[in-house]
Amino acid sequence: MSSVDGQAVARVASWASRGPSSPPRAGPWKRLQPSAQLAQARERAGYLLDRATRALRGEIGRRREAEHRLASRLGPVLAAQLGWRRVALERSSAGLAALGPQATLNRGYAIVRRRSDEAILRDPAEAPAGERLSVRLAKGEVAATVDAESGADSGAGFYTAKVR
Repeated sequence: MSSVDGQAVARVASWASRGPSSPPRAGPWKRLQPSAQLAQARERAGYLLDRATRALRGEIGRRREAEHRLASRLGPVLAAQLGWRRVALERSSAGLAALGPQATLNRGYAIVRRRSDEAILRDPAEAPAGERLSVRLAKGEVAATVDAESGADSGAGFYTAKVR
């Protein structure tokens, strides 16, 4: 046994001879007691918890600042995009209005349909004599009936219709 071990044994023996009411005043014995180890572990856990809490609060603060910066930049970007898209929508709407059937009707043309099947007529041959028609104009519809072919000699294929 080494001299250091011998000294430790002598200290334990002297403490044991004094009885349980008189523990050693200081030294490594105090650190070896379970209650001291538990207290030390609690202190370390508390320290680590405080450190983690401070780190998370700092991270939350940094992210909150970043969010505010991004939010302040988002407003003008959204307003600009909304403006661009509104202009594009107005252009599309104007193009649709110019190409739509109502624009054609407003220029003086008509849409002629067979009443039997609502098919749009594109050729006078699609409407023989006696065929009932529906003629859509810019401001409404009129009913008509094909009377007879006229201009047969010219080959133009014009028909006359009686409007009721």
